[in-house]
Amino acid sequence: MFRPRMVIGTLFGGASLLTTSLSMAAESRDAHAQAVKTFANQSVLHMAAFGDSITRAFNTNGPKDHPWNSWATGNSDNVGLFRRGQVKSHAELLEETTGKQVVVHNVAKTGGKSTDLDEQVEAVKAVPIHYATMLIGANDLCAHSKPLGDGKQSDMQQYTVRVERAIQKLIARNPSIKILLVSIPDMPRLQRIGSGSSCQVKWSRYGICQNLLRDVISSDELSIFEKQWQNANDSLKDIAARHPQHVLYNARLAEYPFERDHLSDFDCFHPNIVGQNLLSSETWATGWWGH
Repeated sequence: MFRPRMVIGTLFGGASLLTTSLSMAAESRDAHAQAVKTFANQSVLHMAAFGDSITRAFNTNGPKDHPWNSWATGNSDNVGLFRRGQVKSHAELLEETTGKQVVVHNVAKTGGKSTDLDEQVEAVKAVPIHYATMLIGANDLCAHSKPLGDGKQSDMQQYTVRVERAIQKLIARNPSIKILLVSIPDMPRLQRIGSGSSCQVKWSRYGICQNLLRDVISSDELSIFEKQWQNANDSLKDIAARHPQHVLYNARLAEYPFERDHLSDFDCFHPNIVGQNLLSSETWATGWWGH
């Protein structure tokens, strides 16, 4: 049975949909075969999880990090004082799928942005990472300012540069690494689900992502945010396309129509335990080891 061996550091037209699903399934089968072949001779697999509070399972069932409930590196044992996990994570699924011991390194950071990726990657420099998940960008979008007018890159252009730099470092350390680059969840949908409800009160009270979730926001402002979100995910897809042997872009979270029941009761922003399980299963099924 899977146990986290190590934790370091600190959703989230019928014909066209069918075409997309078939394409994703074919890509998943190819990726699965490639991953199985790559790690056939490894007795122990080291897995790293990079990102923000979603990967730290912040507020899943209390106002703090609950890494044992992380979609990436959590566990479903639901026993013990400090390992009372309730999530079937990628780490567990990886161990079950490969039959190999999996050592996890969750270096994600609550509140983390792309500016934190260099530090997160540095934290595992002494470890031969075989599989990595990377889910980051929501906080970058929430903190995004207008593009600079003096020739400098905008915040989100820098986001793309930082993500690719982190990926390049990981590939350089282990040319056999497999990285799942996960899309930023559908944040505009979050606004539509919670606007005018008790969620709105919580977003205002805690100052959560106020350039999207504040009490009063115009349709033009919402459209601008949605475009930035789409552009950010497009940039992640482009990064993966430049590193096809090492990086698989997973669009599932950008497409999945999550509901209020998937969100934390504490802040209506982070995934709850149901949401974390959903995140894990959806991204695993269309990931490196999915079928």
